[in-house]
Amino acid sequence: MDDEKHFFVGIDLGTTNSSVHWGALNPATGRVEPRQLAFDQKTSDGTIQRRALLPSYIWFRQEEDTPLVGEYARSRGLEAQPSRVARAVKNFMGKDDWCFQVDDKVYSAAQLSSILLQTMFVGIKRTWGESVRDVVITVPASFDGDMRADTLEAAELAGFKVAESQGGPRNLLVDEPRAALYDFLNQQLSRHLPPGILLDLTSPKMVLVFDLGGGTLDVSLHRVKQSTDVDEIGVEDLAISRYTQLGGGLFDGLIADELQQRFEARHSIKLEDLPPIDRHQVRIRLEIQAEQAKQRLTNDIERRLNQGQQEVPADFAVDVHLPFVYDNKGLFTRLTKKEFEDAISPLLAPDLTLEDAGRLEHLKGTDNVVCDEFSCSTDV
Repeated sequence: MDDEKHFFVGIDLGTTNSSVHWGALNPATGRVEPRQLAFDQKTSDGTIQRRALLPSYIWFRQEEDTPLVGEYARSRGLEAQPSRVARAVKNFMGKDDWCFQVDDKVYSAAQLSSILLQTMFVGIKRTWGESVRDVVITVPASFDGDMRADTLEAAELAGFKVAESQGGPRNLLVDEPRAALYDFLNQQLSRHLPPGILLDLTSPKMVLVFDLGGGTLDVSLHRVKQSTDVDEIGVEDLAISRYTQLGGGLFDGLIADELQQRFEARHSIKLEDLPPIDRHQVRIRLEIQAEQAKQRLTNDIERRLNQGQQEVPADFAVDVHLPFVYDNKGLFTRLTKKEFEDAISPLLAPDLTLEDAGRLEHLKGTDNVVCDEFSCSTDV
């Protein structure tokens, strides 16, 4: 894992969650198989547990020299000191007019991202017992030169190599859609995919990659061609989408809206009438529960479909149990597949047609799409 071994790992520096991945050579197939690295993290209950996902939250606690990163910062930090928690930093990469200020200290998006990367750097070392400085980092395909430069700066600050021994720059950034396509093709060549979704490579193919992450959406078009060597596949990038400001956090927000309405109706209470700190804490609890309910529901539905069930009924549901939302008042309800789909429908733009594509810049929020200074995104 030192410089002589040229050992590489891949890092997904995400808007809401980040993770570390590495490859293991399968002697039976002779191919590299991806693995996700779990490392010790402080969880919401304060205990140290080995987790694969690192929530991209940074909590600068008062009178603490080292910030807390991850699940503990998301759950405890956002409730206790929301103004001291940096999150969704990825959305501000490359923007010189943005900063995060706490205790008279000013942090750029690159500096905050370096704290996330440093946490993973340390996690790798503690798990494997050796430092790894050779990495590749995924970025949205829509990242421009300034955004990519900030990512490289963050990597260098975290201790990763961004230059070759001769002094030239290292090509360590990989576009997220291209990474997803590489993974799909690698799984196909390793015979890990079911026959129904295999890509026929007997002739060049146009492939559209739809990459919906926690905070960004990448849609890209590629030409894929297999060479005479069946293990060598060429990928040519053709186009990427301009409209990227859409992600899982917006879906969580809409589901949290639904849970909030149920809580308010059950207890005859309005969040807007609560003191600001209480209102914020309640909303954070509902958003975390919304994300968990979304994950459980989609995972359960996917499992049923993979088991051969043709269709999951609209009333299929998961339980939502949150004992203490506010002042000993809880929320105990169920979220059905239909209720989930109804809640997120504004993000799916059901009223738009192909003919609307040519007038995206002129659509109003009521048409499901809104434009800001960065891009166009589905209206929430």
